[in-house]
Amino acid sequence: MKNTLLLLITFMTFSLKAQYTLETHPMYSEVWVMKKENGQNTLNPKYGKFSLNTSKIKNNIDIDEVKTLLLESYNQFRKDYGLNPITIEDKKMSEESSQYSKTLNGSLVHSNSNNQYNECLAYIPFILITNVETDGVNLNRVIADCYFDIFVGCPAHMAILLKDDITTAGFGINITDTGIQVCIRNK
Repeated sequence: MKNTLLLLITFMTFSLKAQYTLETHPMYSEVWVMKKENGQNTLNPKYGKFSLNTSKIKNNIDIDEVKTLLLESYNQFRKDYGLNPITIEDKKMSEESSQYSKTLNGSLVHSNSNNQYNECLAYIPFILITNVETDGVNLNRVIADCYFDIFVGCPAHMAILLKDDITTAGFGINITDTGIQVCIRNK
């Protein structure tokens, strides 16, 4: 039984990797560039360099505005890959995702969904966004777009975000001292 299960997981992993590679699904980001270097996906700033001074980012984020932009950003993300948008943000799922993101404290431990939803977790350190020139740019829009960009290059997360039969999604976001904790759920 263990061998059968291991074989099934291996086949699923290979099929996901084949379906969502950087070659077939490149990053469409205004902020980052994802490159494969030495067999690893690396995230680099599209313009400039990262800075250790994160105060200009932390002090200019309006978390409520970011939350209002997430469904639109998710639909643009799906459109970039030729998929239809979802029409409904499940407010209850978003609230539960936000509450769960507050418990993570930088760790990425998935909740027990009992197959009720799919889940993607990520942590976006402020330092990754320091190359964004905040003058004349809606930083909250950039954060909302980066919320999904962070998963490009990961076959398992891309498979969840780009499922054809998704009808609803919930978006959790939590600002910490050093970054943004992300929790996306969909079904």
